[in-house]
This record gives sequence, C-alpha cells and structure tokens, in this order.
Amino acid sequence: MLVHHVDLQVGFTPGDWPADFVAYELDTVTTAFDRRENSPPMRLHATNTNVSYAISAGSDRPVIRGPQASLLAWLMGRSAGADLTVDYGRALPVPPFLY
Repeated sequence: MLVHHVDLQVGFTPGDWPADFVAYELDTVTTAFDRRENSPPMRLHATNTNVSYAISAGSDRPVIRGPQASLLAWLMGRSAGADLTVDYGRALPVPPFLY
C-alpha cells in the first residue's frame, strides 16, 4: 500500500516511505530483476546507507547512485530518477520494469 500512496499524488513521496520498508523492498526488487534475463546490467549504490545492489552480470554495468528510496522509486516506475546520478556522466538505463 505504501507504494500506491505515491501513485495518488497527494503529497506522499518515496521519501516518506519508512527506511525498513525501503530496504526490504529494494532488496526484493533488485533480486527479482537480477533473475530476469532481459534486465539491463547495472549496479545501484544507496548513498544514504552505503549499500550496493547488482542487477544482471556484465562487464559494463553503470553505477547508479542516490538515496535508497529514490533508487526504489525509479526501479518501480514511481520516479524518473532525476535525483539519481550515473558514474561517468552516463544516462540512466531503462528500468527493468519497462521490459
């Protein structure tokens, strides 16, 4: 339900999600995307917790950095990822949910 509170666009944002919810969901979502054959390779680094997540193997995985809630919102299609950065000025990859 917390995810859908953001969908209502009534002022509830991913930043309002509780930290334990975000940590659990981000682990769940990245694990699920990592198991999909069509997920683009990427590495996520949560700047507020110093935790990293990997999606798909590959030698050319961009590193995407930002707060955990922002990473989760972007992966789940609740954010365009404007507050995320990608190493070496690369563009954000297409989130796996769009595949």
